[in-house]
Amino acid sequence: MIGDRNPGGEPRRPFCARLPANVSEYIREEAARKGISQSDLIAEWADREKGHDPIQRWVIMCEIKSQNKTTYRHWTAHRDDRNEWEQLIAVHMRAVCGKKYKVSKWRITRMLGRGRRRFDHANLVGGCKGLVDCLVRRKIIVDDSPQHFECDYRQLKSDDGIARTVIELMSIGQEAE
Repeated sequence: MIGDRNPGGEPRRPFCARLPANVSEYIREEAARKGISQSDLIAEWADREKGHDPIQRWVIMCEIKSQNKTTYRHWTAHRDDRNEWEQLIAVHMRAVCGKKYKVSKWRITRMLGRGRRRFDHANLVGGCKGLVDCLVRRKIIVDDSPQHFECDYRQLKSDDGIARTVIELMSIGQEAE
């Protein structure tokens, strides 16, 4: 059979034969330790295998609020949140402020603090809207429309129990003129 040998000449073993016998138990324990689902853990490992490491990573000690908490508030509360995010972005991400990436892929991770629960995905994305708008206002991205901006939103349990937001620039297309 063609392809049944490795370049070194030894017979190929199927992927499952290379895994430890108790792999399902290991995946279950590792997912529980990280506070994520088993499928999220496997997707994280797959990203690491494919070399999907971020180009740049920023850790901001500010928690993303649920869209349910932010939607029906007074306009001054929205302004205060926007100003807080803008100041944090101006300080942490000053190296890329003004770059205006035409096409870029990002990953925003809400690190859950002690005693915090996960948002459903719609509330997570809606809660990140103010943060994404600040990326536009600080001229880091041209626009938050799908042809210019792509983002993966995640929630992970923090190892130290402290809530924070991790913003990762995964890939860049080009800078605007």
